[in-house]
Amino acid sequence: HREPYVGSVPITSGEIAEDFAFYLAKSEQIPSAVLLGVLLQPEEPYVKASGGVMIQILPGANEHIVTMIEDTIQNAPHLTSVISEGATARDLVKMALGEIDFEILEEKEIRFECNCSLERAVSLISSLGREEVLSMLEEDKSATMTCGFCNEIYTLDEKDLEKILEAETGR
Repeated sequence: HREPYVGSVPITSGEIAEDFAFYLAKSEQIPSAVLLGVLLQPEEPYVKASGGVMIQILPGANEHIVTMIEDTIQNAPHLTSVISEGATARDLVKMALGEIDFEILEEKEIRFECNCSLERAVSLISSLGREEVLSMLEEDKSATMTCGFCNEIYTLDEKDLEKILEAETGR
Protein backbone atom coordinates (compact mmCIF):
# COMPACT_ATOMS: atom_id res chain seq x y z
CA HIS A 1 0.00 0.00 0.00
CA ARG A 2 1.19 3.47 -0.78
CA GLU A 3 0.51 5.76 2.14
CA PRO A 4 -0.31 9.38 1.35
CA TYR A 5 2.10 12.03 2.58
CA VAL A 6 0.55 14.09 5.35
CA GLY A 7 2.08 17.23 6.77
CA SER A 8 0.89 20.08 8.92
CA VAL A 9 1.78 23.70 9.45
CA PRO A 10 0.68 25.60 12.56
CA ILE A 11 -1.86 28.41 12.39
CA THR A 12 0.13 31.51 13.21
CA SER A 13 -2.26 34.46 13.19
CA GLY A 14 -5.85 33.27 12.78
CA GLU A 15 -6.15 35.43 9.66
CA ILE A 16 -6.91 33.04 6.78
CA ALA A 17 -4.87 34.93 4.17
CA GLU A 18 -1.78 35.18 6.40
CA ASP A 19 -1.99 31.57 7.52
CA PHE A 20 -2.44 30.36 3.93
CA ALA A 21 0.61 32.36 2.80
CA PHE A 22 2.58 30.92 5.76
CA TYR A 23 1.51 27.39 4.74
CA LEU A 24 2.63 27.95 1.14
CA ALA A 25 5.99 29.29 2.28
CA LYS A 26 6.69 26.53 4.84
CA SER A 27 5.07 23.47 3.32
CA GLU A 28 5.35 24.12 -0.41
CA GLN A 29 8.42 26.43 -0.24
CA ILE A 30 6.64 28.95 -2.47
CA PRO A 31 6.89 32.58 -1.30
CA SER A 32 3.36 33.95 -1.72
CA ALA A 33 1.21 36.96 -1.00
CA VAL A 34 -2.44 36.26 -0.27
CA LEU A 35 -5.12 38.93 0.00
CA LEU A 36 -8.70 37.95 0.90
CA GLY A 37 -11.77 39.99 1.65
CA VAL A 38 -15.38 39.22 2.53
CA LEU A 39 -18.08 41.88 2.61
CA LEU A 40 -20.85 40.89 5.03
CA GLN A 41 -24.37 42.24 5.43
CA PRO A 42 -26.89 41.74 8.26
CA GLU A 43 -29.52 39.91 6.18
CA GLU A 44 -29.43 36.83 3.92
CA PRO A 45 -27.41 36.22 1.92
CA TYR A 46 -24.97 37.28 4.62
CA VAL A 47 -22.02 37.39 2.22
CA LYS A 48 -22.62 40.35 -0.09
CA ALA A 49 -19.33 39.95 -1.96
CA SER A 50 -15.96 38.30 -1.59
CA GLY A 51 -12.70 38.17 -3.47
CA GLY A 52 -9.02 37.57 -3.28
CA VAL A 53 -5.65 37.68 -4.95
CA MET A 54 -2.81 35.19 -4.61
CA ILE A 55 0.61 36.07 -5.98
CA GLN A 56 3.31 33.40 -6.04
CA ILE A 57 6.96 34.20 -6.64
CA LEU A 58 8.57 31.87 -9.16
CA PRO A 59 12.18 30.71 -8.81
CA GLY A 60 14.62 33.22 -10.28
CA ALA A 61 12.21 36.16 -9.93
CA ASN A 62 13.75 39.61 -10.03
CA GLU A 63 14.25 40.73 -6.40
CA HIS A 64 13.35 44.31 -7.36
CA ILE A 65 9.93 43.11 -8.60
CA VAL A 66 9.44 41.11 -5.39
CA THR A 67 10.21 44.22 -3.30
CA MET A 68 7.82 46.30 -5.41
CA ILE A 69 5.00 43.77 -4.90
CA GLU A 70 5.64 43.59 -1.14
CA ASP A 71 5.56 47.39 -0.91
CA THR A 72 2.41 47.71 -3.03
CA ILE A 73 0.53 45.10 -1.02
CA GLN A 74 1.63 46.60 2.28
CA ASN A 75 0.21 49.99 1.24
CA ALA A 76 -2.91 48.66 -0.50
CA PRO A 77 -6.36 49.53 0.87
CA HIS A 78 -8.35 46.85 2.68
CA LEU A 79 -9.71 44.39 0.16
CA THR A 80 -13.25 44.64 1.58
CA SER A 81 -13.41 48.36 0.83
CA VAL A 82 -12.21 47.78 -2.74
CA ILE A 83 -14.72 44.94 -3.19
CA SER A 84 -17.56 47.07 -1.78
CA GLU A 85 -16.80 49.66 -4.47
CA GLY A 86 -17.41 47.00 -7.15
CA ALA A 87 -13.82 46.06 -8.02
CA THR A 88 -13.39 43.43 -10.74
CA ALA A 89 -10.78 40.67 -10.72
CA ARG A 90 -8.62 42.82 -13.01
CA ASP A 91 -8.93 45.71 -10.53
CA LEU A 92 -7.77 43.47 -7.68
CA VAL A 93 -4.73 42.29 -9.64
CA LYS A 94 -3.90 45.89 -10.59
CA MET A 95 -4.21 46.92 -6.94
CA ALA A 96 -1.87 44.10 -5.83
CA LEU A 97 0.75 44.66 -8.55
CA GLY A 98 0.66 48.46 -8.65
CA GLU A 99 2.95 49.73 -11.42
CA ILE A 100 3.99 46.26 -12.60
CA ASP A 101 2.62 45.39 -16.05
CA PHE A 102 0.65 42.17 -16.35
CA GLU A 103 -1.27 40.24 -18.98
CA ILE A 104 -4.51 38.33 -18.40
CA LEU A 105 -4.03 34.99 -20.15
CA GLU A 106 -7.46 33.53 -19.47
CA GLU A 107 -10.66 34.32 -17.60
CA LYS A 108 -13.06 31.69 -16.28
CA GLU A 109 -16.31 31.95 -14.42
CA ILE A 110 -16.03 30.50 -10.93
CA ARG A 111 -18.69 28.01 -9.92
CA PHE A 112 -19.28 26.06 -6.75
CA GLU A 113 -19.89 22.67 -8.30
CA CYS A 114 -18.37 19.25 -8.31
CA ASN A 115 -16.70 17.64 -11.31
CA CYS A 116 -16.91 14.06 -10.06
CA SER A 117 -18.21 11.31 -12.35
CA LEU A 118 -18.42 7.56 -12.64
CA GLU A 119 -15.45 7.71 -15.04
CA ARG A 120 -13.33 9.49 -12.41
CA ALA A 121 -14.38 6.94 -9.78
CA VAL A 122 -13.33 4.08 -12.11
CA SER A 123 -10.04 5.85 -12.81
CA LEU A 124 -9.34 6.34 -9.11
CA ILE A 125 -10.08 2.72 -8.25
CA SER A 126 -7.94 1.60 -11.21
CA SER A 127 -5.05 3.65 -9.85
CA LEU A 128 -5.09 1.69 -6.58
CA GLY A 129 -3.36 -1.20 -8.33
CA ARG A 130 -4.18 -4.77 -9.23
CA GLU A 131 -3.83 -6.23 -5.71
CA GLU A 132 -6.23 -3.72 -4.18
CA VAL A 133 -8.84 -4.21 -6.94
CA LEU A 134 -8.54 -8.01 -6.55
CA SER A 135 -9.05 -7.61 -2.83
CA MET A 136 -12.21 -5.54 -3.39
CA LEU A 137 -13.51 -8.14 -5.84
CA GLU A 138 -12.81 -11.10 -3.53
CA GLU A 139 -13.95 -9.53 -0.26
CA ASP A 140 -16.87 -7.30 -1.22
CA LYS A 141 -17.70 -8.16 -4.85
CA SER A 142 -17.98 -4.38 -5.34
CA ALA A 143 -16.44 -1.03 -4.53
CA THR A 144 -18.25 2.03 -3.26
CA MET A 145 -16.89 5.56 -3.36
CA THR A 146 -18.44 8.67 -1.89
CA CYS A 147 -17.36 12.03 -3.30
CA GLY A 148 -15.92 14.17 -0.52
CA PHE A 149 -17.29 17.31 -2.15
CA CYS A 150 -20.89 16.58 -3.18
CA ASN A 151 -21.55 13.25 -1.40
CA GLU A 152 -22.48 11.50 -4.67
CA ILE A 153 -22.11 7.74 -4.22
CA TYR A 154 -20.55 5.61 -6.97
CA THR A 155 -20.81 1.84 -6.79
CA LEU A 156 -18.78 -0.42 -9.02
CA ASP A 157 -20.17 -3.96 -9.20
CA GLU A 158 -18.36 -7.22 -9.83
CA LYS A 159 -18.41 -6.73 -13.62
CA ASP A 160 -16.96 -3.21 -13.31
CA LEU A 161 -14.08 -4.47 -11.14
CA GLU A 162 -13.42 -7.34 -13.57
CA LYS A 163 -13.26 -4.84 -16.45
CA ILE A 164 -10.67 -2.82 -14.51
CA LEU A 165 -8.57 -5.95 -14.01
CA GLU A 166 -8.91 -6.93 -17.68
CA ALA A 167 -7.86 -3.44 -18.80
CA GLU A 168 -4.82 -3.60 -16.52
CA THR A 169 -3.86 -7.04 -17.85
CA GLY A 170 -4.13 -5.72 -21.42
CA ARG A 171 -1.58 -2.96 -20.76
